[in-house]
Amino acid sequence: MTFSYDYRFVAFVDVLGFSALISDEQRSERFARAMHKILGTMLDPNVGFAELTHIFNGEQFEVECSWPASDRAMVSSISDALVISLPENTEPDGEYPSSRVNQILVLLEHVKRVQTILCAAGVLCRGGVTHGRIHHEHNFAIGEALIAAYNLESKVALYPRVLIGEEVIEILMSEEIPDGYFAVRNRIAHAITIDRDGLPYVNYFGWNPLYNDGLMYPEEEHTRAIEFFEKQLNDESRERVREKLTWAVDHLKHVKKMYTSESDLAYTLTNAKTDFGLKYLRTWENLREAVSNLERNGEYKDVQNLLGLT
Repeated sequence: MTFSYDYRFVAFVDVLGFSALISDEQRSERFARAMHKILGTMLDPNVGFAELTHIFNGEQFEVECSWPASDRAMVSSISDALVISLPENTEPDGEYPSSRVNQILVLLEHVKRVQTILCAAGVLCRGGVTHGRIHHEHNFAIGEALIAAYNLESKVALYPRVLIGEEVIEILMSEEIPDGYFAVRNRIAHAITIDRDGLPYVNYFGWNPLYNDGLMYPEEEHTRAIEFFEKQLNDESRERVREKLTWAVDHLKHVKKMYTSESDLAYTLTNAKTDFGLKYLRTWENLREAVSNLERNGEYKDVQNLLGLT
């Protein structure tokens, strides 16, 4: 392959607490097997589910491993980190137009799935999603976009979250949502959450609108993850580690609370007062319908307050 820099959307995802993992032989092997399986399923579209071993307690569990379809995604493993990238535009095929928005969505879905699987296995991740020049082929990646994603992870993210760079958000805000792509607006809204500090991050372990039909939400693994990280938090005395664990537990509990049949509305309420939320929330007609459903469940007052309708 001829060397060249291309503009791509890039995600750098790093595992937190890696030094503690590799200091224990059994945990180190379980982690390596998990990463190997993740990489294998990402490259095999025929794998729907995979069995993993919890890295800390050794329990066996099954996770969904269906990845967004993209024959042009590049994935590399660098020790305890993954680099995932996609070309900045889809290939127009006569039915669907070329779209940077759809490429961002596919990348976010890849990142979300990595975080969810590793979280279920007892490991938290941090990272960054950027856009820029990179040369990425197989296990070789170099370029300014990768450096920018790494800097987001190492200098800005702080907590177990994968931040989304300003340029990526600007593209989402400035470009038209492509016609023909199924529920792109809603899927983007579910893939991104605006954190309390105003920074957008990839939402993980929640309802996955890309696979809304036929595949189940991993409620059992979600509950176990909350219990596991709560125990870690209770046993942890180092303040910096406690801050990360507190953030993770709060996120997981919030997602679980919002996991309802009406999550089209509930899942995006935190974004409702932002420019991003106003563009990617569903139409007000659909929102009103969801509010009516929530009203029947006794949750209408809270929804009114959050949307500023009272």
